[in-house]
Amino acid sequence: MKTVEQTQPVELSTLTVEEILPNNFDKLSARKQKEIIFNTVMDTYKLLANTLTFKHKGEAAKKKLQWELKSSETAQKLTQLKKQLKETSYQEVALMERYNGMKKLAAALGFDEKRLEKLLSQNVESED
Repeated sequence: MKTVEQTQPVELSTLTVEEILPNNFDKLSARKQKEIIFNTVMDTYKLLANTLTFKHKGEAAKKKLQWELKSSETAQKLTQLKKQLKETSYQEVALMERYNGMKKLAAALGFDEKRLEKLLSQNVESED
């Protein structure tokens, strides 16, 4: 299988007609001029065909690799982890709102905030 470097098309966009044709082109016979023009057209056509083939094969290979990557076990694990982290973020916000609300309610009912924090930290440490 050819590597990308071996099949990449040649850059021609900066070449002018004067650079492609020989310096003495206008001094050549009409037959020789036609032959040079025909050969140049054929060479350009072949390069164009090779470029289009490279592009088509490259796009197909890119799609295949993207599909293989997306269907890989690692990519699926990553997608699942991202989903779980997103859900955890929503849960974190909801729990923080509930916690702050319950702290305010406890303070309104006369709980000492420092004592409540101490009890909460002891309870969390005992669960570990």
